[in-house]
Amino acid sequence: MVAAAASLALCTSTTQAADSAKRLVASPQSPTEIMEGYAKKAQSMMERREAPRMQHAPLRVSETEPEVLLYEDFSLMTAGSEDAPDETMLPEDYFDTGNEILPDGYTHESGWWGLGIYQAGGTCFLGYPSIGGSITTPMMNLNGIIRVSFRMKPGANVTRKASMIITVLKGDIFNPEYVSNDMQYDMVDVAAGDDWTEFSFTYYITYTGDDAYVQFNGMTYDNGKYIDDIKIERLGTFLSAPIANQPTDYTGDSFVASWNEQPATDNYQITAYSYTIPEGDGITLEADYADGRGNDFAYGISAPVQLIEGSSKDYAVALSNGSEMIFDGQGGLLSEVKCRIFSLAETSGVEIGYVYLYYYKDGEWNGGGMIQMSTATEKPSTYLNLFNEAMWLYPNQYEKVKFVPALSDDSYVVYVDDVTVSAGPEFEYDYAAKDIEVVGTTYTVDGMDPYKDYLYYVYAKAGNELSDRSNLVKCYLLQQPQPLEATDVDSRGGFTANWLPVPKAEAYRVSAYNVTIVPEDNDAYPVFSDTFSGAVSEGMTLEAPYQVGNEYESMSLDGLTDISGWTSVNTIYAENMIGCYWDDYYTSQLVSPRFDATHNGGVFTVDFDCYTPEAGDILILQNSAITYEYLYMAQGMNHFSVTFDQGAIDTFLMFYTFYGYPFLIGNVAVTQALEGGAELATLLAQSDWTDDTEYYFPTLRAADGNKLVFNVTARYLRDNSYYYSPVSDNMVVDDKTSALNEVAKSKSALRVEGRAIVACGMEDALVEVYDMAGRKVATGIGRAMVNAPGAYVAVANGERKVVAVK
Repeated sequence: MVAAAASLALCTSTTQAADSAKRLVASPQSPTEIMEGYAKKAQSMMERREAPRMQHAPLRVSETEPEVLLYEDFSLMTAGSEDAPDETMLPEDYFDTGNEILPDGYTHESGWWGLGIYQAGGTCFLGYPSIGGSITTPMMNLNGIIRVSFRMKPGANVTRKASMIITVLKGDIFNPEYVSNDMQYDMVDVAAGDDWTEFSFTYYITYTGDDAYVQFNGMTYDNGKYIDDIKIERLGTFLSAPIANQPTDYTGDSFVASWNEQPATDNYQITAYSYTIPEGDGITLEADYADGRGNDFAYGISAPVQLIEGSSKDYAVALSNGSEMIFDGQGGLLSEVKCRIFSLAETSGVEIGYVYLYYYKDGEWNGGGMIQMSTATEKPSTYLNLFNEAMWLYPNQYEKVKFVPALSDDSYVVYVDDVTVSAGPEFEYDYAAKDIEVVGTTYTVDGMDPYKDYLYYVYAKAGNELSDRSNLVKCYLLQQPQPLEATDVDSRGGFTANWLPVPKAEAYRVSAYNVTIVPEDNDAYPVFSDTFSGAVSEGMTLEAPYQVGNEYESMSLDGLTDISGWTSVNTIYAENMIGCYWDDYYTSQLVSPRFDATHNGGVFTVDFDCYTPEAGDILILQNSAITYEYLYMAQGMNHFSVTFDQGAIDTFLMFYTFYGYPFLIGNVAVTQALEGGAELATLLAQSDWTDDTEYYFPTLRAADGNKLVFNVTARYLRDNSYYYSPVSDNMVVDDKTSALNEVAKSKSALRVEGRAIVACGMEDALVEVYDMAGRKVATGIGRAMVNAPGAYVAVANGERKVVAVK
């Protein structure tokens, strides 16, 4: 997940979860098991909490009276009482439909949602009886200095304490993100038997979207709690950092940078640059702190250098609760970080503690690895080599590494001593734009080298004041490949695709398509469909399907499907349905072949049947544009119809479930509103990735009435990730559609009825039918019959039209 901007929680110690605070919506069969599973997930999230990454607060440029964004006293939740909450869980239809949205009438403002919510005589009770629950505010704009306050009280059955996790999130309720990775969650407790207790948190939130919200999550062990008088106020505003977008219109020597508009801003300031790592020696720095000082060299240490307990002259950096220590490559990449790190029993209040690790790369802190520390009686004789101990860290990739002790007992101290840091030479920077002031939210960066990668960031500016820096955008871009004319074209089948090399590209993939012409306007043209006609196995049923494949390899489903190209991991099938079974360690998924969904503005509809042996999980349908639909599966057979709006020439569908529960799908159909004459591409073949600039397809040819084309995609590898170019324009290899193109959009009265071409309203007209080679194949008065399906040109009373006979 990408942090939108820096945010800082005040008035309480803030901890951070190892995973994003995902909404957990269902799992086992019974209502109680479902809620217990949800609460256990939340408990696990808390047990894996990490230390915070703090940044400076954004510059405040104005102060206002508190603006109340939301106030809810739950006075409309009148059923039950504080002593005996109502026993009907809200939302009432959750176990039938998976709906989490509270219906109107229970809160003063619509849009609340959650699980395990119960009325309690004008207050809200979460987690009745003895399970966790959650309630979430409506979405809103939470930009600014935001105060969240509420009252909380333990349930009558609480024996130790009741706990609540407070998170500020944004986006999709099934796949949320923190408004910032710097501010992940807060937690409060009330002891058993306590009365109402008030809590308040203040957050600096630079995120400016309208889809932010506050979530209150209960814990499974506390037997429920009451919550009331939730108030969200904006205390003031400040100059917020812009959110920079991925660049567009890349040409090799320029791209267009853009960012969101910020309030109270005069203009913006942009910097774009590339860097190289020169050859040569770097630096090696050492520090033993023997003189009791922390400035042996430029480390960022927010902790004192102390005399080690039990020693008269040995000093070390003493990291305690909330402090940190940064190992800095001084502008180069770290090749080694070695030190003694230890905790002494005399100065630590706990037997085992943790130090969290973060790494700095391309202008951002990342990571979250962990080193476990056991208390010792003396300073160890061995060194910790960071790049050996932390398996996720690799030398020569990071500019800085940071130690942060776990937020545990305040007396817990980690000592760092005898440090050696080695790093390569300092980066050399090449600026395509440096501190350029821009009015508006776009800027064209030019003068770039197509063989270099660039990064850019933006500040908002008001007078002489600057906001925090925006997110750093990595412009790891490739130009669109330029295809050349095909060679070695054989009318019996076969051709060689050619293209020009692309700067930085290390491999190319070429795809060949059969292009057909849509014969007439159709609001639901069948772009792609499959009945899985081969997915049958004797004796197997949907309740007990056939299981094939293994838990980590994607397998081809050719032979089970009508159309080749389907793949899956953890495959099951029966009764013309294919799906995936449960696996605890590997993602189960079913992936469709690629199809052309570029027409109609990219809008297309997917219809399919879905069977699940038990209710309680969410089916996720994802398309190649990384857009999702979350579909609640009732037990048994379901039918879904989903519309997407980002279709591409190589669109594909992916089916999987939120928790990995088993599912089967069937009767998949993709339709699109298409006009007569539209060209629809079907993938015929695709090469492996190659470093050549040509590729031979040995058997492909254009069918009668169709067109054969190819296109090319380039990629390159950086930082263990692949980056891809836009798909090239189509290059025509063989065109047999010229006759079709002339008549495809003709609005004649000619229609197809089965195998007959009928001249509607022209019963006495002579109907003549020709195949795509121009041969006359049928005639008749008012209608003409053809013997086989295919594309034909029909003529009647001088009108010509291409028709498709199925």
